Amino acid sequence: MGNKRVFYACQGLMLDGKPLYGVQSVSVRTEQNTNVVESWGSLNISGVAVDTPRSTITISRIIASAASGVPQGTGIYGGIGSGDLRSISENHSRQLCLFVSDDTQPGVSERTTDGVSKLSDNTRVISFKDSSINSLSYSISVDGFLTENTEIIAYNKEFNPASGCPLANMDFNKNIKGNPIQRQDISSFNFSNKVPSATIQDVNISIPFNIQTVDEFGTALSRHSKAYRYATFPIASTVSVTAIYQNTNRFDNYMFAEPTGTNTTTCDEMPSDFPQMTEINISTCSNFGVSLSNCILQSIDYGGGDAGGGHATLTYDFVCYNSGIIHG
Repeated sequence: MGNKRVFYACQGLMLDGKPLYGVQSVSVRTEQNTNVVESWGSLNISGVAVDTPRSTITISRIIASAASGVPQGTGIYGGIGSGDLRSISENHSRQLCLFVSDDTQPGVSERTTDGVSKLSDNTRVISFKDSSINSLSYSISVDGFLTENTEIIAYNKEFNPASGCPLANMDFNKNIKGNPIQRQDISSFNFSNKVPSATIQDVNISIPFNIQTVDEFGTALSRHSKAYRYATFPIASTVSVTAIYQNTNRFDNYMFAEPTGTNTTTCDEMPSDFPQMTEINISTCSNFGVSLSNCILQSIDYGGGDAGGGHATLTYDFVCYNSGIIHG
């Protein structure tokens, strides 16, 4: 017997023909901009022009490695996008399928008499064609799992039947499991010499692409075809790393001082070169990782160590420009 809910928010997600595992939450917001044409000198309006509707899909997932005996290519355990940032930001041809079934339905597919699985009769499908990844973010703490949050935008939405979404041989009901990545599964850190990795408590990475569309003169309000989209440059990725403070020289806050230890006082004494850039890398035992280049330390926050016995912490904030790779 069901638990009296009408339906689950979602019973399956599929990206580019592969099921997404580890999904914790999903939300879809569809909106359209309207432009009012007013009549001069009166309270009347001549009409309302409606722009192309846009859907924003937000997905939260736990990143996992494949369980033993399960092929790595079965389903998506790692990141929702992989490759360098440029290739991810230029891929506007993704297809996302969202499956919704009644609450009492055990899954999105069922077996027929001949043993072939097909979509169950009470399962609905929503398809988002020609979709773009608008942003990616990753977070992990010492007592949690590696979590990925993805924002996808689409201008093509179809509902039941949804072209391009598979209606047979669905494998959501298979007993496919993954091993969620935890802090101890991270094999290496590299956050420059300012952040000792042994005391890191949490890491947060945000990669915004800010996908825009081209407005074309002489046509409709905007051209939302995948050929008319682009990422906003620079792609400024942010990395926040919190570490427990230790009373050693390695934790001294020297970012606002010259290497010689003397502060600059006149324009003639300003350094002639750019601030030193660094690379930031996170690698896990399951081959998933994030590598960012052209990173500059922006700020260091010191706090904590209150009367209740909490640790004193330092939070390092980096900004990385136009360069990076998502592995796995």
